Amino acid sequence: MISEVITAVASATFLPLARRVRKLWQRRSPLAVVAAPHIPKAWKLALPDAEPLHASVPLAHSGRRYRQMYEWLRTKGAYDYGLTALDLHAENRSTEPLTITHIGVRKTDVGVPLRAALVAYPPAGAVQKELIYFDLDEADPTGRPARFDMGCLEPTGEQSYFLDREVRLEAGDSQTFHIAGAALRSRVSWELSITILQAGKDRTITAVPESGPLKTSGTPTEGFDGEWIWNWFAGDAASFIPAPHPIA
Repeated sequence: MISEVITAVASATFLPLARRVRKLWQRRSPLAVVAAPHIPKAWKLALPDAEPLHASVPLAHSGRRYRQMYEWLRTKGAYDYGLTALDLHAENRSTEPLTITHIGVRKTDVGVPLRAALVAYPPAGAVQKELIYFDLDEADPTGRPARFDMGCLEPTGEQSYFLDREVRLEAGDSQTFHIAGAALRSRVSWELSITILQAGKDRTITAVPESGPLKTSGTPTEGFDGEWIWNWFAGDAASFIPAPHPIA
């Protein structure tokens, strides 16, 4: 009997408290964001030195080798050459509607482009995608509408993507944005900032991939010391070889 009374009292006390804590947590973090870098099947990376190109590459026999190669070179300090793409998934986990009014870029590091080596994983196909594009060479990059088609980034407007549009998310709704950041003259580490409006108040949320800030490097003024490709078409004998033609 006593245990039943204690259980009833505890339920009456703690369950409402748990609900209030959950609602407070939702109000403090209404938008859940996940930034997922897109690793294309054909990519180019700029390296700070050429040493990894002469080392044994730890590739698994199963899985997507273009991805394994990309991730391994990133651990060696490589930056995406010219363009970095990612998907930004945003979900309203609160009980009230909210509006995404702006997506921007925050630079965490800026320098001159890497020039020791440019390495490419040759293409085997093409994709098309509508996206939000940032020119990372700008002091304060503005997101603009663009299209990725046949391996080329094509801006489709000069005005800000959010100049005449907002994205409203009802409770539980989600939206995925395709993002690309391009650098031609600089080397940039960056992350995304998302501005939301909820209950009349603005709030900014930062989105960083689990692997760390995004990294993009442009073309060095004096060119690359060397240009290489991974000759995947050689099968088990694949290795890094000097590019047969310019790839920058």
